[in-house]
Amino acid sequence: MGKLVYVLSLLSIFFLSGCVTQNGNNNAINEEQKEFILAKMNDYQGLIRLYREKLNRKENEKTRYVLAKYYHSAMDYESSRHYLAPLLANNPDEDVLLLESKNLLEQGHISEALGRVKAALNKNPENGDALNTQGVLLAQQGDYLAAKASFDKARTHFVDEDKVINNLAMLAIMQEDYPTARDYLAPLYSRGYTGENLLHNLVFVLVKLRDFEGAEAVLHRAKNADVSDGLLESLSKIKPRSQRQLQQRELLAKQDVSIKKGQDEEGTTSTLPLSKERNNEIIAVRAGQHEKYFRMTMESRERMAIKKLVDRELDQLVYELQGVTASDDILRVGNGLMADGNVKSISIIHKDKNTILVTFLLKKNIDKVKVFHLAAEKSAPERLIFDFYHG
Repeated sequence: MGKLVYVLSLLSIFFLSGCVTQNGNNNAINEEQKEFILAKMNDYQGLIRLYREKLNRKENEKTRYVLAKYYHSAMDYESSRHYLAPLLANNPDEDVLLLESKNLLEQGHISEALGRVKAALNKNPENGDALNTQGVLLAQQGDYLAAKASFDKARTHFVDEDKVINNLAMLAIMQEDYPTARDYLAPLYSRGYTGENLLHNLVFVLVKLRDFEGAEAVLHRAKNADVSDGLLESLSKIKPRSQRQLQQRELLAKQDVSIKKGQDEEGTTSTLPLSKERNNEIIAVRAGQHEKYFRMTMESRERMAIKKLVDRELDQLVYELQGVTASDDILRVGNGLMADGNVKSISIIHKDKNTILVTFLLKKNIDKVKVFHLAAEKSAPERLIFDFYHG
C-alpha cells in the first residue's frame, strides 16, 4: 500500500510538472515567433513596429537594415532611406547598396540608383538580384542591349524566373518585337505562372499579334474578362511610344498595365486592367517622420481635387478627395501607416465610389499644417503632400 501511494505521488508530480511546462511554452512567444507570424501574413506595419522597438532598445546594423527593408516592402521608400542612411555612411555591404538602389528607383532617381547598384555589383558581380535591378535601371535609360545582357546574367544566378523573363518580355514590347515577347511569356504561362504582370503583358502581346482568340482565353481563364464591343481589337492599335511613357517609374517588375478603350495610336498609354473608363486612382501612399515635420504623400495618376471638411480645433483634420478611387491594398497600406510626431492616427476610407475621406487624428502641439500638390514629372506621378510641423 505504501508503494502504491508513493507511485501515485510520483505520477501526480509528473502530470503537474508536464502541465506547467506546456503552459509555459504556450505563453512564451518570443520576437522570432512574432516575426515569423507577421511575415507569413505580410503584415509589414507590424514588422516595422517590432523592429523599431528592437532598434530603440539597442543599435544594431542588422536590425537597422531589416527595418529599412520592411519599410521598403511597405512602399515607404523615404523612411527606408532614412533608416538606411547610417549604414551607407560606413563602408556599406552589397545588400545595403542594393536596397538603397531599389528605394531610389521607386522615387525616380534613376542615375543615382544605377550608381548604387553598380557599387553593389563591384562588391559581388554574381548578385542576381542586383543584376536584375541593374537591368530595370538600364531599360529606364533606354539602353536595351545592356539591359538584356544584365537580365540574361541574372537568369543564370537563379533570380525568380517569372520576374526576369517578364522583364525580358517587356524589353521586347518596348521595341515592338511582339513575337519575341510572346516567346518569352507563353512558356511561362503554360507552366502555370499566372502573376498579374505576366497576364497583362501576355494579353497585350497576343492582341498586338491579332491573336484575339488566345487573348480572350487568357482573360476568361483569369476571370478578368471584358471583351465586348471590340475591346481587344482596340488594343491592337496601341503602340509603346517610349519606355518612359510605357512604364513611367514602375517599369518592368511592378508595372501597372491598363488599357483605355477606343484610344488611338499616338495618344495612348500602354497599361491594363481592361476597363471601359479610366478613373483617377491613388497608386501609392506613404508616410515618414522628418526633422521638423511629419509627411504623408499620396500618389495618383492625375491631380486630385481636395476639400477640407473638419478643421484642427477638434484635434482632427478631415479632407475629401474627389473623383478618385483606391484599391483595397492601397487602403490597407494607408490605414496601416505608422503615425509619428504629432499625428496620432491616419484613416483613409471610401465615402462613395469616387470619393475618399482622409482623417488625421492630431495631438495638440502642432505648429502648422501644409497641404500642397507636386505636379507629375518624367519619373514621378502626381503627388498630394500633407506636412504636419512640430510645435
